Amino acid sequence: MNIELDERAGQVRVSDPRLIHRDRRRYARRLLEALCDRPGVVRAEVDLDSSSCRVDFDPGSAAREVMAGVFADAVRATSAGDPGLPRWRRDPGWSTLTAYRSGDGTSVWETHEDRPGRVRLLRQRSSTGRRSARGLAEVEGVESCRVSPWTGRIAVVCEPDDGRTLDRVERSLGGGPGMSAWRRWRYGALAGGSFAMTLVGLVIPGVPTVPFLLATSYYLARCSPRLDERLRRTVFLGPILREWEGHSALSWASKAKLIGLSGAVVLVTLALAPIGPVILVVLLVMVSISVAAVLRMPALPSEGSAEVPPIGRAPLALPAG
Repeated sequence: MNIELDERAGQVRVSDPRLIHRDRRRYARRLLEALCDRPGVVRAEVDLDSSSCRVDFDPGSAAREVMAGVFADAVRATSAGDPGLPRWRRDPGWSTLTAYRSGDGTSVWETHEDRPGRVRLLRQRSSTGRRSARGLAEVEGVESCRVSPWTGRIAVVCEPDDGRTLDRVERSLGGGPGMSAWRRWRYGALAGGSFAMTLVGLVIPGVPTVPFLLATSYYLARCSPRLDERLRRTVFLGPILREWEGHSALSWASKAKLIGLSGAVVLVTLALAPIGPVILVVLLVMVSISVAAVLRMPALPSEGSAEVPPIGRAPLALPAG
């Protein structure tokens, strides 16, 4: 068994062919549902090809002891109540199972190998209507989307991209037709406020930009997936948002954008407004803090670099049988 605990990313990765394999798909589904029932878990995924399970935690629950305890507790609970798969019933032949914790329960997606270079994502028993299906078809990375009028099952065809398209699809469903007008308005107001603070962070040194940009995308995905996609396609903010969301890091090009903008703001301010020595010193200090904060952000590794090594290992109980 190989266990990786990454406090910075808030992730647990477990690889064990004895625990996760193709003959225990029912067990894997129950494990993911048990994980998403635990506080602090926002996403869980099982990959049969690598016999691995990945769990993402919110920042407040990213301590190593907490993450290891949550995973071990979910394994024990699933193993104690694992009934096995009846002979007369076969679980669908998915290769990856992904579960998200949502306000109304757990959202479970199956990933099927549809054809070379394409995967099919299935979500059972969804209340999403045809209108939301058309919205999903506009999500970046999605080729087509269909919703069964009888079962409510969602079928999405896309390119394999390490789950980022699935994350965008799941976020888009948060703003489906079942959302009340009040919640949609509230998310829109929060998105507007976050975007305003993003602009403030771009023009005022010392004010963080990336957290407000992530919050803007988070709220836009729930009230207007179309606007969220437009934000992701912008030349300046789009790459920053995609890099941080996909890798929790920024490329040096994106860092150069943020640093260059801070420098440009200082030059424009000096050219247009008379500034005394005290204000100039305060401005330079703020710019220095802003530049230092950008430089301290994790940088995207160069192509071909090695992955982050495991941070910790701990024994876990295996299911019986």
